[in-house]
Amino acid sequence: LFPTAPTQPVTVNGGMSMPSWFDINSLEPELFALNPPGIAESVEYVRSLVQEHIDAGIAPERIILAGFSQGGAVALGAALDDAAGPAVCGVLVLSSFLGCSLPPAMSTSAPAVHFFHGEADPVV
Repeated sequence: LFPTAPTQPVTVNGGMSMPSWFDINSLEPELFALNPPGIAESVEYVRSLVQEHIDAGIAPERIILAGFSQGGAVALGAALDDAAGPAVCGVLVLSSFLGCSLPPAMSTSAPAVHFFHGEADPVV
């Protein structure tokens, strides 16, 4: 399953509409606002997709979330707060970042998380 982000205005791109899971106010790490507008809705959407698959009989320990750029931030948000949704086996994050606050505590059943990105990416 490979969902596509909705098209919406993105502040850092001068408000131009583009596929985006959430708004980004700045590409500067010290200015980027955690929990930007739209990320909670995107995280909930991904959690609902996970729940649909669990309801269809796929065991959570057989589900891995993966995402590139904003999709990686959404996958992290969906997977790391186990109190808010079903646990998954792991998260694959490609050229991405943490977009939302981490839960105050994580259980020992937190999924494996793997980050990958190149050395030449000027943004990440």
